[in-house]
Amino acid sequence: MAWNQFARGHGKKIGPETIVTRQLRELLRIMHIPHTKNWAGPLSEVGVSDIFGTLPGVQNPEPQGIIEAMAVAARVDGRRPESAEDAIMVLARRVVQLEARGRAFYCEVKAGKGKPNDEQLEFLERHRSAGAVAFVAWNQYDLLQNLIAAGFEPAKRIDMQLGGHKPEENGGKADA
Repeated sequence: MAWNQFARGHGKKIGPETIVTRQLRELLRIMHIPHTKNWAGPLSEVGVSDIFGTLPGVQNPEPQGIIEAMAVAARVDGRRPESAEDAIMVLARRVVQLEARGRAFYCEVKAGKGKPNDEQLEFLERHRSAGAVAFVAWNQYDLLQNLIAAGFEPAKRIDMQLGGHKPEENGGKADA
């Protein structure tokens, strides 16, 4: 898609950042990640990210009975538990390791050689330090890599299907 392509039926030219935003949002839709585009205006808070939403939490069915609990514990721990008590401890550790259901994410979108400004970096850092996934993305690869780093399994599967190749036009930019 060329940067100067016209917006759907509006006769307006769209810029490269709009194109990247659309691509990222389409990938988020494919992964069933609820998100919103922040439409900044004159009364908007400065530095707020372009896209924000919630990464769905892992929803595994509860094991039914000791035998199933021991099988789940074996998959989690990589070894067969020696007793029901051992399986319970493995599962308890697993529950503690899982993050809360649903985790906020903030994505600052940039295109080409664009760089986030100080307010945008400060916004991302403020939310990252509060436990959110917050990053800058120049393309779909950056989005996938940051979601993989956050432990979002569907992003890892998509990256594996795509072969995990980093696009050349990125210029080596990744997490900010």
